[in-house]
Amino acid sequence: MSIPVSVSQALKSLMKCKQVPDADLAARLIEHLLNKDKGSTMGELSKELGISYPMVLKVVNELESLGVVETSKVKPSGGRGRAKKLVKLYKPMLSNLVNECKSILDVVSNIIK
Repeated sequence: MSIPVSVSQALKSLMKCKQVPDADLAARLIEHLLNKDKGSTMGELSKELGISYPMVLKVVNELESLGVVETSKVKPSGGRGRAKKLVKLYKPMLSNLVNECKSILDVVSNIIK
């Protein structure tokens, strides 16, 4: 019997499996980026998710260390001002994390049989 799970619940479980300190926030950020093929700037993530910029930066750094997101600098239009940090989801690594967690759960399943 399978239990219906929302995308946010599944992503939160994945982040907990990988021991991401802010699993809830990381899951929200990933879910947001799943809908943004071109990525989002740090400022957009902060505004759209209603989270402080420093907290977004912390979570993005955690996800970047796992390889789940990639960041790059984007020059502002008009060429003036500070470059913005663009955050994009790296789906192949997200798939790898899912497989790693599946392997862990398979081991646990075999232990309890």
